Amino acid sequence: MIKRGLDHFSPVQVASIRIFAAALLLSPLSIPAIGKIKTRLWPPMLVVGALGSLFPAFLFATAQSQIPSSMAGILNGLTAVFALVVGGLFFNQGFQKNRLFGILLGFIGCGFLIFLRSDGQLGEFNFYALLIVLSTLCYGTSVNVVNRYFREYPAKVTSSVTLLSVAPFAIVLGLCSEVPQTIMGNPEAMPSLMAILFLGFFSTGIALLLFYKLLQLSNPIFGSSVTYLIPIVALIWGVADGEAMFFFYFVSMALILLGVYFISRR
Repeated sequence: MIKRGLDHFSPVQVASIRIFAAALLLSPLSIPAIGKIKTRLWPPMLVVGALGSLFPAFLFATAQSQIPSSMAGILNGLTAVFALVVGGLFFNQGFQKNRLFGILLGFIGCGFLIFLRSDGQLGEFNFYALLIVLSTLCYGTSVNVVNRYFREYPAKVTSSVTLLSVAPFAIVLGLCSEVPQTIMGNPEAMPSLMAILFLGFFSTGIALLLFYKLLQLSNPIFGSSVTYLIPIVALIWGVADGEAMFFFYFVSMALILLGVYFISRR
């Protein structure tokens, strides 16, 4: 959906529409819930909104203007790795030997893609792939903040209010990047707009609601392990959309998923 949105919108426009659409969809939940959030929790709420939704939306859209969506999906598997790293370093989650081995495997798999050229061979540093890695660091940090501060709140409150907290930034950036002018001045942009709205409604709003519910029922490491499925789904869509599949895609995916396996083991 990001890829299709970029056909007629800039990365900033894609991200701003995506966040606004997600916040709009969940506004019937967020507006009544505003008064339920304790005052002292608004700073971490804003952190969760920024790191869990706003920043990754812009980073992913910028990265996918230059790299295939399948590569982005494979790198997204690092979310569980960073959930453990951030949790161990800053949230007293602790490290175990098998988890350290998983972290190492995940970063090795990541390294292959960061140095992968457009022809599928290793060689040059890929800055845009690094943006996806930074996004997974944001996700990994966000899930730990949610686990620390918001386990007592229903998932529908946390997901909807975090999106509402960053929606004003998305609106301002959307206006500054001339989203209304692009929509009204380019009739051919409608399919791209529909793709971004789908991305915002379902892959951001609904997905975030379900993900925070999963975090409530488990923990940041287990919850982030849904990234087992993301690289596989991304590869399937990449093949369906005619993207080139390279040997190192599968090597990287295998290493990252194996790393997530060791991280998730008890």
